[in-house]
Amino acid sequence: MKSKPQEADKHLTTSCKDCIFAEYEDDSQTGCAAGRLDLFRQEGTVIEAYDDEKEFYVIDRFCTYLRTKGWNEGYATPQAAREEVKPRVFIVVYLDNATPQSLDNTLQSILRLDCNRSHLFVAASQPRLGTTKEERHLSTHFFSMLKDEGINGRVMINIASQMREYDLFRGAGGCTHITTINIGDSIPPDALSKIDTELNEKNKRIVLFDYKKVTFLMYSVYLTRYAEYFNYTKFESAIRKEAKKAGLYMELS
Repeated sequence: MKSKPQEADKHLTTSCKDCIFAEYEDDSQTGCAAGRLDLFRQEGTVIEAYDDEKEFYVIDRFCTYLRTKGWNEGYATPQAAREEVKPRVFIVVYLDNATPQSLDNTLQSILRLDCNRSHLFVAASQPRLGTTKEERHLSTHFFSMLKDEGINGRVMINIASQMREYDLFRGAGGCTHITTINIGDSIPPDALSKIDTELNEKNKRIVLFDYKKVTFLMYSVYLTRYAEYFNYTKFESAIRKEAKKAGLYMELS
């Protein structure tokens, strides 16, 4: 990819020196309590380093487990960090021409997702012009059902169609990935767990996942590249092409 995120990724490093998971004998680092060094050694990104205080490792990429000594009240708990690095997904649902059946299909697919529901945020988008009373009622019902199931969400009614996408994704802060579906579509129940495995257990560097006609894109890429297109379909297509060329794409199965 020609994007700044990829260029930054190539040169981004992580120092283990002050990480809560760094294990030391005297002033020399001997390991990682979270087991991350073994993964990075397999890909050849571990560098030995030192300064006037310690000998430690530097990872020639970003380590998502990097935590300061004050994190988690000072307890080096890998399980807590593992939970924090799981994908947080912003799901846009376009409610155009919604029916009770299409709404239920999409709602049930979201409820079946194999993840912590606190890691989900759903933005339901409904155009203001041409929407029937029944469709407005369905959007309210959709939001209420999500709330009852412990999923954060909102319904956005857009007046200007050209600002619809921009307004929607402004609320994705705090999420790691974004995806868009039409009402009636389904998200595979194991999609998020598969993405989590690839990123955090297999240590893959992927910016765009495709899985059964649903696309998941890193939100940071949206922030830096969407303004070049102001059209999500064109933007997503361009990023997919670049990601494939750069080895940052994966089609899940």
